[in-house]
Amino acid sequence: MSEEFEQLSRYRAGELTPEASRALEAQPGFAERLRQLQSLDAAVEALPVGLPDPKLEALLARVRRPEPKRREAGLNLRVGLVAAAVAAGFLGWTLLAPDGERWVVVPSGEVQIDGRAVTAPSSQGSGQWAVAVGPAGSAQLVQQGAQVLVPGGGRLSHRKGLSLDRGSALVRAEELTLRASSAAVTVNGVSVVSMEPSEGVARVTQLLSTTTSGELMKTQWMKLSTVAVTAAALGGGLTLFVVDGHASVRQGDGAPLVLQAGEQWKTGDARPTPYRPAKVAAAAPSAAPGAAALTGESTRPTGAADLQALTQPQLVAMVEGLRDEKESLLKQREALKKKVEGEDERPARNYYRLAQEELLASAKKGELRLRGPQLSGMETKIDDKVRDELGLTASEIARVREIFEASTARTRTGLLALYQEIGGDPNQASTLGTETIFNELRAKSLKDDFPDSVRTLADERAGLIAPRDPAAGPPVMRACRLFIVEDERVISELEKLLGPRRSEEFLNHPKTSHNDHTFGVGPRKP
Repeated sequence: MSEEFEQLSRYRAGELTPEASRALEAQPGFAERLRQLQSLDAAVEALPVGLPDPKLEALLARVRRPEPKRREAGLNLRVGLVAAAVAAGFLGWTLLAPDGERWVVVPSGEVQIDGRAVTAPSSQGSGQWAVAVGPAGSAQLVQQGAQVLVPGGGRLSHRKGLSLDRGSALVRAEELTLRASSAAVTVNGVSVVSMEPSEGVARVTQLLSTTTSGELMKTQWMKLSTVAVTAAALGGGLTLFVVDGHASVRQGDGAPLVLQAGEQWKTGDARPTPYRPAKVAAAAPSAAPGAAALTGESTRPTGAADLQALTQPQLVAMVEGLRDEKESLLKQREALKKKVEGEDERPARNYYRLAQEELLASAKKGELRLRGPQLSGMETKIDDKVRDELGLTASEIARVREIFEASTARTRTGLLALYQEIGGDPNQASTLGTETIFNELRAKSLKDDFPDSVRTLADERAGLIAPRDPAAGPPVMRACRLFIVEDERVISELEKLLGPRRSEEFLNHPKTSHNDHTFGVGPRKP
């Protein structure tokens, strides 16, 4: 959601390319999200003049210049908090102070808080409240160090901490405890907690088994439709999936059971089991939908009589399941072979979309990371192994090269204009490399311009502060911003060409040409 609101802000400011603008306008719910952002802006502009100066100064200081060490949830959440404070007559200005018990609820579609429909971000404190999501809605709950995504049909309540009453929740957190039925689930990493009938859990399993990209998983998760039946009606069943990191579940006064990434547990299980694609479960005619996906047990017929008892659709499903198992085993064998032979060359760093955790870590260190060939000007080479493994066609390869070359050309044109702005000779600049021109901009800037630019842009990128006017700031800041814009544009254009999954595989492939420029200036002095 924070990325969507950032895109909307850039759309309104005219910062997006025509292609990106058209793509954004074509997204479902675009008009409603734009209306929400406009209403928030209108509320902020309507600030009354009767607020005492000390409180007004404190409010503005907190919104516009947050403390560097404080982790915030994103631009849209901060704007939502300001709007909530305005609507409350500024009595809620203290909501912006760090508070481990406070949650920000960002709704999309049909969402109610305590039975009241909400369309804008809302801050909820440590009292009793409940968030119910309609079949066509979704909600995101954000707290310092925690994020909970609830798709349609889900319901969360808060008494002494969060409780999942029905549906499913994708939890990304550090040491967050979520109650579900009679159990307490503690998440360290990324986990899915589900209180659904088997049909709903089967779809959750399918999503977990087929989605590999973190950002794609988040996008698809918010669109996941659940079964509108409470788990209480089915005996209060609970299923826990661990996607990344680890989690533990405690029932009553018993000892906690620890799960690692790739494991699941459901009420009644003595120990965790691996979770598997839901379509494998269709091979067993006697099993309930999703049963094999939940237990990890094989549903493969054991004899000729079993095979004869299956219908044609069941046989087809069984063959598909066996084919998937074969492919999985082949991949595991190849991975083990590479590990033994020391051929596992996957890059240790991420060259695809930077996750929020990566951006926050960079901002904390006062670090700005740029990828792509725009600064070095190096030609993008596509290895035959990359071509074969990703199934790239000749036209796709040619288009990929065009994307990188066009970005490098735009970057050089922008830097030349900034170089002339500081008094540089355009004739001399034509003989200089792109990186040399950028170093000239750094060398001829004022003493603190470059470190201030790096810290400011890192904070903007992490959503810790609102984006500034792209045309403002010293030349070296606008040069760094140019690299960021091109970095994001290249990824967007690759996704449009190859799709998110293949784009991520292409950019993170060990045989892809990698460029990594990191400018670290250290955190701001307190």
